[in-house]
Amino acid sequence: MTEDIYYDPYDRALDADPRPMWKRMRDEAPLWFNERHGFWAVSRYEDVHRMSVDWRTFSSAKGTVLEMIDLPAEVFAAFKNMLFEDPPDHDLNRSILARTFLPRRITDLEPQIREVCRALLDQIDPSRFDLVRDYGCKIPMVVIGMLLGVPLEDRPLLQSLADAAISREEGNESEVPIDPQLRMNAYFAELAQRRRADPADDIVTDLVQADVDADQGGTRKLRDDELVNYMSLVSAAGNETVTNLLGWAMLSLYRHIPTSAGSCSMTLP
Repeated sequence: MTEDIYYDPYDRALDADPRPMWKRMRDEAPLWFNERHGFWAVSRYEDVHRMSVDWRTFSSAKGTVLEMIDLPAEVFAAFKNMLFEDPPDHDLNRSILARTFLPRRITDLEPQIREVCRALLDQIDPSRFDLVRDYGCKIPMVVIGMLLGVPLEDRPLLQSLADAAISREEGNESEVPIDPQLRMNAYFAELAQRRRADPADDIVTDLVQADVDADQGGTRKLRDDELVNYMSLVSAAGNETVTNLLGWAMLSLYRHIPTSAGSCSMTLP
């Protein structure tokens, strides 16, 4: 009986613990259609993998987030980045961005990153704190700011814009907040202009100075809209994914740490 199978990414109660439903979908309805929102859900690894590499059939060019797929082209343009592209554009843009994430740059920043992590821990009240709010969500934007060359005083603003760009209000999840994205784009466009005039040892300078193949042969520099796409992707996506990773890492540690290792009290949602 599959009539009672239902998955809705906007259902917060279901999203709090979706794994039992996902297992039922894998076992009973690996290809399932949501009539309310008009999308197909694929839940088996083999199928997801096959479809993710078959970009000619299953395109990412209109977005990979449900509420973005039907956005007007002029609105979607504000969110454009290489996650929302198919080859050959995706392959080209990924290779350009990969040039800047060199092992040397990450290694050079490691002492500063360790210092930041220790300083944030020192500020925490060990008797009671929120791991994500007081620690996990602060680290990613500090590191991203170092990589991009964002001044220290501007990093809280960028973090708030990145959070707002991907946040959804309960009951109104399908509405895409465009203003935070536009403000973030404007900030990075200005930062790119500054780096053209005053280069530094950061990713923005690398992108500003990069030579890419031109359509008519030869090479060219990246346009402002291309630069903004790279920078906003690194800023927003890096902030979200690393914050989630740190939260889930600690939750997994809590769930599996042996009780004999010591006492630990954690309030879970």
